Parts: sequence; structure tokens; C-alpha cells
Amino acid sequence: MAPPSSWLEALDQARSSLNNLAHAGECHIVSLTQGFRSLAAQTDAVLQQASSIVSRVEHEGVATILAEVQSLCASIQPVLTHRIEAATSIEATLRQEEGLLAQLMTVAHQQQAIAFHLKALSVLTSVEAAQLGGAGGAFHFLSRELSSFSRFVAEQTRELSSHTSDCEHTVKKIRFELGLNLPLLQNELARIEAEVRRTVEVIHGSLVQLAEVPVNFESCVERASQQINGVVAAIQAHDITRQQIEHVMQAIALISTRLAGTDQPDGLPSVYGGIAIQTSQLKNISAVIGAWIAQVEQCAGAIERLSASEVAALGSMVLRQEGELSAQLTRIEQLQQKSQDYGTRIQNALEGISTLLKLVHEHLERSQNIRRRLELLTYNSYVEADRLGNKGVVVSEIANLVKDVSSEWNRITDQSHSALTQIMALTKQTSETMEAFSEASCLGVREDQAKIGTALESVRATAAFVGGEATTMESLTGRLRCQVADIRQIGGQLDFSFGALTSVTDELERIARDLEKRDPTIARRYDAAEVEQLFSALYSTEIERDVMHAALTGAPPPVPQTSFTGNAVELF
Repeated sequence: MAPPSSWLEALDQARSSLNNLAHAGECHIVSLTQGFRSLAAQTDAVLQQASSIVSRVEHEGVATILAEVQSLCASIQPVLTHRIEAATSIEATLRQEEGLLAQLMTVAHQQQAIAFHLKALSVLTSVEAAQLGGAGGAFHFLSRELSSFSRFVAEQTRELSSHTSDCEHTVKKIRFELGLNLPLLQNELARIEAEVRRTVEVIHGSLVQLAEVPVNFESCVERASQQINGVVAAIQAHDITRQQIEHVMQAIALISTRLAGTDQPDGLPSVYGGIAIQTSQLKNISAVIGAWIAQVEQCAGAIERLSASEVAALGSMVLRQEGELSAQLTRIEQLQQKSQDYGTRIQNALEGISTLLKLVHEHLERSQNIRRRLELLTYNSYVEADRLGNKGVVVSEIANLVKDVSSEWNRITDQSHSALTQIMALTKQTSETMEAFSEASCLGVREDQAKIGTALESVRATAAFVGGEATTMESLTGRLRCQVADIRQIGGQLDFSFGALTSVTDELERIARDLEKRDPTIARRYDAAEVEQLFSALYSTEIERDVMHAALTGAPPPVPQTSFTGNAVELF
């Protein structure tokens, strides 16, 4: 019985479809290869950008800023605390000095009263000397001495009063400012310390990201690059698939020849076996092409997800946080400078007190001279009163008055000496406390601030570099994503072209069913060895032979292998 002509027509149509498919697929594969080559080049550019960022971040070691900031906080906190404590102690000392200066002011006022009293005595003495005339003798000299002496005392007391008043005013002002501002300084220090600690924690996370995100992005780009190279290598190695299609076409031609040349049923089993082999070959080709298209889609999806926006945003974020940290560190420096200013003003006050102490000391020395002169005046007054006898009654009263002034002067001088001694002790104590405001006390802080300045400059430069490079990378990845759309379109065309394999496979399976209807035992009647010998010469690849063997023996079909199997590329 002759085979139906429809079989021959179907086989002829299958060969034609496969031939058209091979030509169309070849064009799509070439376009796909070119597209992925372009992607590979652009991905390499992105990878170079990412590598430069990673290299810069690693080289600069931006995380070291944390250690510098923590070191500064550790060194400046005790310095500022010590200064505030010192200022508090000095404020209490100034309060005591203010009281002692008030005592000196009282002494000065008393001495001014004595000077006025002496002036009055000098006037009285001058009047009495004039009345005594020539009988006054040495009393005239006493009168002139007392007048000169009263002017000297008045001048000395005015100078002491003026300096004491100025010094008291300065000390009172500084003490008031310290009492008002020290609690504010303490609160400000505590607040800034807490803010710096929080900012350090925040910037720590950002710096970790600044170190990790570019590395992760680089790794992602590296994997995408490997995928692209793998897909390119796979598609370029499509010769195996093309050979499989050509071999199927040759096998179908052989089957057509066998069908056309036989009118005996005994010849059909080998035809059936041949059709079973080609059906398996086409299914294997379809599976391989499907794997290609799936891998192309996965690779395209991975490229679409590539974005440097996180890296770009990170650079801006680190710059912003660095700015916040810099502002807080500036506030620490301002607080430090504020405390230093207080130290300077306190030092100026102490210098004023030192000047006053020198003046008081000189005044005490002069007071001793005044005391001796008053004693001498008292003695001379009594001598002159005794010489004048009855005429010396007024002189004797003057001598008593001078004696009283001398006693009062001695008492006031003793008060001055006591106040001076106490002020000197307090000044010495304050001078020792002032060491907290010395330049030597903050050398460590200065060194840390210098290191932080360098470290922050590095962070700023690195963050700006990351932002700039990331912007370039984002532009490149944007172009990559645009090109992916074209590649997807080519992949769709390739999928559509190779979709014809399904219709060819369906037609071969229809012929096989027709053969089974004619001869239900045909699947068991063909000689596998004979069929294999008939078709094996057409298959030159290992996969084709494996597929043929499975089709003839009923073994499980081999797992479809894409042509890039074994290149050790792990795709997305």
C-alpha cells in the first residue's frame, strides 16, 4: 500500500518551514549578538565607574572619621567640663574677692575722711600759727607740714579709691556674667555632646553604606557583565542548534525518499522510527531555544534593575550629614572658644586685681610712712604746745586731734593689711585654677580638631566624588535600560521565529499517529539498530546522538542543554 501523498507534502512543508526558520533565526541571532556586545561594552564602562568609586572609598578610608570624632568627644568633654568647673570655682572666689574689695573701698572712704580731717586740721593749724605770729616759732613749720601732708594723703586715698572701685566693678561684672552663663554653658555642653553622639551614630551608618553600597553595586554589575558575556558566548555558539535544524531537514528528506520509494508496509517501521527521532530532535531544539530566550529575558531584567541612584543619593546624604556633623563640631569649637573668652576675661580681672594688690601694697608702705609722720607730727605738736605754755592750749588740742587721727589711721591700715593678705591668698588660688584655661590644657583637643578637619575634608571630597561618578553611572545604566527594550524586541522576534518548530513537530507527530493507525504495532516492529544506522550518519554532535538513542530505546530524553553550559556563569 502506497503512503498517502499528504505525508510527503507535509514533510516537504516541514523542510520548507525549517529552512525559513533557520534563515530568519540567523538574522535575529546576529542582531541579538550585536545588541549584547553593545551591552557588554556599556556594562564594562559602568563597572569601571563602580570600581573607581570602590577604590577611592577604600583608599580614603572614610570610616576613620568616626574614630577621630569619638577621640575629639573624649578629649574635649573633660576639658570643657574642667573649664566650667574651674569657672564655677573662680566665680565663688570672685564673690569672696568682691567682699574684700568692698572692705578696701570702705578703708579708702575712711582714709578719705581722715584726709579731709587732716586738711581741716591744717587749716586750723594755719590760723593758729597766724595768731601766734612770731611766738609760734616751730609751729609755723608744723602748720606747713600738716598742710602738705593732708594733700599727700588725699591724693593717695583718691588713687586707691579709684582703682579699688574700678576693680570691684570689673569683678562684680564678671562674677555676674559667670553666675548667669555657667549653667547655660553646662547645659549647652551636655546637649552638644548628646547631639554629636547621635550624629556620629547616624553618619556611622552612612559611612558603612558609603563603603558597602558601591561594592554591592560593583558586584551586581560584575554579575550582569558575566551574564552578558555568557549570553553572547552562548548565542555565538548557536552553530550546534543550526546544525541540528539542518540535520533534521536532511533526515526529513531521507524519510521522504524512503516513503516515496516504498509501497510495502515493511518499510514503514523505519520511517516511523525516523519520524520519532526528528520529533525528539525538534523538541530538544525548542527547549534549547526556549532556554536561550528565558536567559536573555532574565539578563535583560537584571540590567533593567541596575541603578546607581542609591549610590548617587548616598553621596548627597553623606555630604548633608557631614555638614551637620561639621556644624556641631563648630559649635563645640565655639563653646570651647567661649570658655576660653571667659578665661581671658577672668585673667584680665585677675590682672586688675594684681595691679590693685600692687597699689594696695605700695599704699600700705606709704601708710607706714604716714603713720610715722603722724606720730612725728603728734610728738612735735605736744613739744610745741609745751613750749608755748598758756598760749599753747589750742596747739595742745591740735596735738590731741593729730594723735586721734594717727590711731584711726593705724586701725585702718591694719584692716587694709588683713584684706590685702586675704586677697593675695585668693588670687593665688585663682591663678592655680586658671591653669584649666591655659593653651597647654587643650593641646590634645587642638590635635584632634586638626585630625578631624583633615578627615572631614576627605569625607567631603570622597562623597562629592561618589556623587559625581554615580551620576555618570546612572546615565550609563539609563542607556543600558533603554537598549534592553530593543533587545527584548529582538528576543520576541526570535521566539516568534522559532515558534514554527512547534507546528513542524505537531505535523511530524500527526504523521506518526497516522502510521500508528495503519499499524498499531509499528512502534514495536522497527529495528532500532537499523534505524540508528540509517540516521546516525546525519548527526555529528553528541547531543543529537543522545536524543536519537533515547527516542529509539524509550529512555528518558536528555536534559536540554544550552550551548553555554559549562562556562561556569551563574545567571540571574
